[in-house]
Amino acid sequence: QRPFSSSKSDGSATFTYKFEYRAPKRVGAPTIIYLPGGPGSGSIGDFASMREKFPDDYGLVLTDPRGVGCNGGLTINDPDAFYQTNEFAQDVVAIVKNLKLDNYILYGGSYGTVLATTVTYVIENSEMVTKPKAVVLESVVGRAFKPGEAWQGYIDQWNSIRSTLSSEVLKILDTDTPFGIDSMTFLSWYIKFIREGNYPSRDTSYVSLVLNFLGPSTSSEAQQKWAIHALKKSSHQSLDSIEETTLHKYIACHELTTDGVANNLESGLLFKNGKMSLRQEVAGSECLGVTMDRPFDVRNYPTQTPTFYFSGDLDPATPPWQADYHYANNLYADRTLVRILGGGHGPLYLNE
Repeated sequence: QRPFSSSKSDGSATFTYKFEYRAPKRVGAPTIIYLPGGPGSGSIGDFASMREKFPDDYGLVLTDPRGVGCNGGLTINDPDAFYQTNEFAQDVVAIVKNLKLDNYILYGGSYGTVLATTVTYVIENSEMVTKPKAVVLESVVGRAFKPGEAWQGYIDQWNSIRSTLSSEVLKILDTDTPFGIDSMTFLSWYIKFIREGNYPSRDTSYVSLVLNFLGPSTSSEAQQKWAIHALKKSSHQSLDSIEETTLHKYIACHELTTDGVANNLESGLLFKNGKMSLRQEVAGSECLGVTMDRPFDVRNYPTQTPTFYFSGDLDPATPPWQADYHYANNLYADRTLVRILGGGHGPLYLNE
């Protein structure tokens, strides 16, 4: 049982927090506690393939944050108090206590790196819980984004891609409806695939491959029609549940960014005549009326647990400078930073 808010000690409001646990199959094998990103994503259902990412003989804990997935369906009277990284961290600490873990590793991805950092800090300042053996951070957030920063990685990547495109493709792009599709559909497709970085076997991104393939001299009319159809179809992204969107708003806007990026990132970008820029008139719309009063900064969470960083150099969502910032300011821990060349967002998860 977990309190809706750890700051309220009346004990009257609790909920049942659920998680998935696979015990180690080998004596001495650690247990991995996987903390997903979003914020708002779970790992019990959405990231079920994570079970296959770790050695079979390791223990594994998969989590859904409070309020979503297996921990959804709650009546939340005070969302400001309920949706806080500190509350999520206390839930994870409760898992460690419940399982009596004494040999475990925290593994956070994207927003999960914020949560893993916070959990480590809380545990290191508690005498009641065994500290983790190590912390693994993939696609790292070191501090809250300043206005406009959350979008800039996508714009920078596009400018780089444009420089590699043929004149024929550029001529098609530099119109109001590139390849006969509206700009929002194009942006949605671009955002979805640019996060994946380069193919491991090719020194180019999926976006570059498709756009160059669409050039008139490189493919037949039938091939072009098929590619454009595939582009339109793959641009569709399923909407998050209301619970996930609500969680995202309260965490992201209070702690991470005022740009309001939820699952509608394309709404903050403008694509016109082949150029990509910040859409000034709607930037931050998701966060209107919400104050960033708890901005995350690793400097406020000093830890000593050995920490391993994995950062893709082509990650537009959590750019390399975020990992560099976390690394530079995590002063008291033994640290190892691995820059994955050609890697995008979640480079270890995407590339086996």
